[in-house]
Amino acid sequence: MNTKTFANKVIFLNLNALKNKIEIAKSGNIFFLLNKNLSINRNIYIIIKPNIKVNFFLYLLCGQNNIALNFNIYHSSYSDVNFISKTFLTKKSKCKINIQSNIPKYSIKTIAKQKFDAYLLSETNQIDITPSLVINTNLTKASHSVNIYRNNPDKLHYLMCKGIDKKKAMQILFLKEFEYLKLIHDKNIIYNSFVNKIRF
Repeated sequence: MNTKTFANKVIFLNLNALKNKIEIAKSGNIFFLLNKNLSINRNIYIIIKPNIKVNFFLYLLCGQNNIALNFNIYHSSYSDVNFISKTFLTKKSKCKINIQSNIPKYSIKTIAKQKFDAYLLSETNQIDITPSLVINTNLTKASHSVNIYRNNPDKLHYLMCKGIDKKKAMQILFLKEFEYLKLIHDKNIIYNSFVNKIRF
């Protein structure tokens, strides 16, 4: 199994090139990015060192591809892990995401949070999200949630009645979910790499 250790404050990882196993040695923000029309099937193991606070952001843009991702996160004592996923599906894409947070028996003051938001822009999209928590101690805080959003026809109709064309209206409704990417890169390179490839 290939291993790589990361210790930066903010790093961006392309899922196509990512190693199977990574170790988180310092606190910070880590972004998993996939914005190419490529199919992918990956198992990723994440080892969290003690006394680490880390935010994982999984941003996916799915076109006519199939994506299957399995994340296994292994916690330590005093670790605080927040996993946030935002997935856009267009055309005939299919996406399956599994994430499992593993909290060992003797760990203390461990926090594990999982939040998934998926946006289906086509009637042919398929999404399967399975968050799970394996907790072997009472000295922990854990939560998970999944939200699936489809195009709201009423909101779309309202905007189009204001004279806004359909494509622009869709952008107004959905692209705000990528606004956070503007805050982490002063030239908006990451934000633009996603926005320019979304086909409404």
